[in-house]
Amino acid sequence: MILGSAANGFGWRPNQWVLATRPTFVHEVSGFIDWFQKTKTPGRPVKVAMFTTEASPTFADMGKGIIAYAKANPNVVTLVEMVYVEPQPADVTLQLRRVLNAGAEVVLVPSNIQQAVAVKRAMQTLGKNVPIVYSLQNSPAMLQKLLGSLSAMDGDYEVHAGVIATDEDTEAKKFYDMLVAKYGVKAPWHSITTIGINQTLVLVRAVEAAAKKNGGDKLTGEMLYNTLIETHFPAKDFFGFTGGGDIDFSVEAPFPIKDPRVNIGQVVGGKLTTVARGVPVPKLAKW
Repeated sequence: MILGSAANGFGWRPNQWVLATRPTFVHEVSGFIDWFQKTKTPGRPVKVAMFTTEASPTFADMGKGIIAYAKANPNVVTLVEMVYVEPQPADVTLQLRRVLNAGAEVVLVPSNIQQAVAVKRAMQTLGKNVPIVYSLQNSPAMLQKLLGSLSAMDGDYEVHAGVIATDEDTEAKKFYDMLVAKYGVKAPWHSITTIGINQTLVLVRAVEAAAKKNGGDKLTGEMLYNTLIETHFPAKDFFGFTGGGDIDFSVEAPFPIKDPRVNIGQVVGGKLTTVARGVPVPKLAKW
């Protein structure tokens, strides 16, 4: 099975059969932190807070991983607080006020749509403009109807090892437009659609490589698995849908770990823009 979702740290074990085309959420978020510190706060660690929940294994894993990353990289990041709240919090104004008063310069909310909306509304209630960082599944495009418009998120970011679904004339957007024009794709151009294209392209490349080696009429699931493990697929084969990184699975991890990269988007003037492409993700130890 091939997943377009980010991976989980608790799934970071050898000999897996479910392979994610993106590294873990922690890899993606740490890639953003590393980029932000280098570009916005050079010479000192950036102060961050993060909202997540312990009610979900995936979201609890994000918290555990970022705590470990911050502990291992004190020159890059100071974790003001890891804030655990309900999966669908009614109000987080008190928690947000606390971390902002403690000096948080970035607020990470890579979890779900409900938490992202709650943190944004709390930010509005407090009259503050500290940037919030979202992931792909709760990106600004996914939040705009709930918050009124993209303009409500001016200054906020999204980060992941996938396409930032902007209106910019990118290779990925051209490929999507071709699918619409020639093959009648009905899915709108937004982050969730890019996941589907991402994982489909990886599957197609695996089938191509396996068929070339074994013959198209002889393929088995095991052959496809071995092809995914043994073949290094360059980023250029995926039209930008892998965040600029190669796909290089191994038996050691169920996601690419040799050179994972992320794209970073930001809402500026009511429009989503790409502010950084192919940002290298720092090497992480298992948490």
